[in-house]
Amino acid sequence: MEKPLYVLIMAGGEGTRFYPVSTPERPKQFLSFFGGRTFIQQTYDRILPIAHPARIIVATNSRYTKLVRSQLPAILSSNIIPEPFKKNTAPSIAYAARMIIEAEEDAVMLVLPSDHLIEKEEEFRKVIERAIYVASEREVLVTLGIRPTWPADCYGYLRLGKMIEDDVEGRHAYIVDAFVEKPSVAVAEGYLKDGNYLWNSGMFVWQAHFILSEIKNHLPSLYALADKYVPKKRIKKFFEEAESISIDYGVMERSDRVVTLPCDIGWHDVGTWEGLYNIAQKGNFKLDPRVEEAMRAQLRL
Repeated sequence: MEKPLYVLIMAGGEGTRFYPVSTPERPKQFLSFFGGRTFIQQTYDRILPIAHPARIIVATNSRYTKLVRSQLPAILSSNIIPEPFKKNTAPSIAYAARMIIEAEEDAVMLVLPSDHLIEKEEEFRKVIERAIYVASEREVLVTLGIRPTWPADCYGYLRLGKMIEDDVEGRHAYIVDAFVEKPSVAVAEGYLKDGNYLWNSGMFVWQAHFILSEIKNHLPSLYALADKYVPKKRIKKFFEEAESISIDYGVMERSDRVVTLPCDIGWHDVGTWEGLYNIAQKGNFKLDPRVEEAMRAQLRL
């Protein structure tokens, strides 16, 4: 039987790297850099063909709750997690996973950053559906690995291990042998030639109960806080007491149950003005004139 899919959109960043376009009052995820829909709206639109709006959750800084409601009016108020403190990604994921299993114990959970660009949206959804299948059939943590197209020194990498699930359409699943920190350009060039390294996208699929089990194994105090406070909806106490730690460092790098699906989805993590310039140069996205003016000023073009 198909398991219900829940989606967690991570939207708590303050977007400081794109000042003055992005500000702490209205950060990048709530802006449109290319005209039309904002980053968070595009993330929502992208997943809507395979996810029910009532099962989409947004974790954000409490100061951005009104922005979420105005930009994503179909999101249930009870599905917005207003974080009163910045505590990185692991607490947000733990809180949401505990929420989800209270609603449906057998749910599968998809975690998405709110501010990525994806050109090949149909292929993205096919990869997600394949990841859902792998996560449903096995007790594993699935991370989407992006096939590198250039020797990036701004992303973390995954090293591929053995294949554990083949697929007639080529969407194979592999054990992750290692997580690698952001390398130098020279090292990244070696990764590109090697062919067994992928960019770490920060997009994850897992069974909600299994990520909680892995959090219990590797971050037991965080698990205990979720168990104590989520049923009572005591968000402030939970985030006040939670350790600030990323899901990558806290769980993914420590677990021996991590799997990746290598994919080519036209993925861009727009993290710097230089990165934005490179995307604009390819011609697939036309920058909003105000954003282009700010970019040129920042890069002295």
